[in-house]
Amino acid sequence: MARGKPYPEEFKKDAVELVLSSPERPVADIARSLGVHKATLSTWVERELGRRREPGGRSAEGAGPGAGPAAVRAEPRAGACPAGH
Repeated sequence: MARGKPYPEEFKKDAVELVLSSPERPVADIARSLGVHKATLSTWVERELGRRREPGGRSAEGAGPGAGPAAVRAEPRAGACPAGH
């Protein structure tokens, strides 16, 4: 079951490129400015980074394991408990 109106592929591509070209800007800020949830935008970014890491995929500067904007890697969720608590 679809959870909402799908976004056009060109919109997703442009949004991902905006995140990747703006490492100083939090993903949540970019997502808010585009009118999408930050988890949705983070998923698109992670998928693109995964594609770029695949053999034969497009190459990206620094797109090795764990690469990606810091804001995508570890943004704590609101209300999340610290590990071990």
